Amino acid sequence: MIYLIDDDKHRMFETYGAIYLKNNPLITVFHKLVELVELPEAELVMLHDSINPEGHRADFEDDVIDAEIPIIVFSNAANFNTIISNERSELTSDKLYKNLKYFLDDYALNKTCNINVLAHGKNYMWEQYFMIESRFTMVMLNNGEMNLKRNEIDYFNSHFPNCETAIDATQYTTAQIRDLLFSVRKLLSND
Repeated sequence: MIYLIDDDKHRMFETYGAIYLKNNPLITVFHKLVELVELPEAELVMLHDSINPEGHRADFEDDVIDAEIPIIVFSNAANFNTIISNERSELTSDKLYKNLKYFLDDYALNKTCNINVLAHGKNYMWEQYFMIESRFTMVMLNNGEMNLKRNEIDYFNSHFPNCETAIDATQYTTAQIRDLLFSVRKLLSND
């Protein structure tokens, strides 16, 4: 479960148009700081920087990090740069709300919290695709046939787990690689 804690309903629904958060089974929204026990099965916590009742926010953040739950603190006023970490990340409110719907769609599809999608949006997956496509093209040009290492296969599968053709062998012909890349392009174009 994903939890969003933002004390400003106007910002959420009027400024950013996040109506899709209402009655969404993937995310629970709180408008005040809660205890960690109120966040069962938390996979990600997003917390607005302004929420700090009686100075307890730092303790809350520490509790979340100690429970090994990633936390994203967001704000426009804090002049955050985009910082991605396994423990505590920082984003601007603009970025978070701009990419939140796409992030939730990605989460529903892949069952993982890809914070890079939340931070960089839909184009993140295209950038990953072009990087992988470039690598495949270089290997094909150098070898004539595809001879990928296990870590390259794992990398591809981790970034595109839902493509129609899965990489499960270490050798592919050039035609098979073209089909695979076409399948991934098709998947990304549908988003």
